[in-house]
Amino acid sequence: MEQSLQPFVLKTRRLTLGNFRPGDWRCAQRLFGVPEVARMLATVSAPWPDSEVQRWIEERRFKGKIGFGLAVFDANAHLIGAVAIGGKPAGIGYLFGKAFWGQGYATEAVGAFVKGCFARFADLDQVSAEVMDDNPASARVLTKLGFEPAGAGQCTSLARLEPVPNTLYRVDRNTLKVDT
Repeated sequence: MEQSLQPFVLKTRRLTLGNFRPGDWRCAQRLFGVPEVARMLATVSAPWPDSEVQRWIEERRFKGKIGFGLAVFDANAHLIGAVAIGGKPAGIGYLFGKAFWGQGYATEAVGAFVKGCFARFADLDQVSAEVMDDNPASARVLTKLGFEPAGAGQCTSLARLEPVPNTLYRVDRNTLKVDT
């Protein structure tokens, strides 16, 4: 699934999705490295040490193929979240600072991101996402976009002591529901 290294930038009505900027790691650390956010994620701890945040961002740099992430910026170019895709089969992840929950940003960003990935990677036909069962708001984001439950399991989080139940969701390019 390799494509050119043309920048991967997406714009929605309220958001811009693109590369992290130098210095965004500090804001990412403040937004995502807090217990309320980190406990819903597999790869973020609370507190989130400087070197781990910087490595996390570097690992998500776009390299022309599946296995990257984009920062999500609001209309004032402030970092508010991030989206990512990786693995085989391809799975997505997303996270937003707590101050930006409940405003439709996740649905807007995830929908644009998945649609953009389907457009950019012709052989990508389906994506999945795992949601911890105690995060119903995240499950609603996915179901609004046409994702359907596809299995149950357990996952771990760097910000939790014990594994937690989760649900796997899937959508394909023909069932994705995105307002354009």
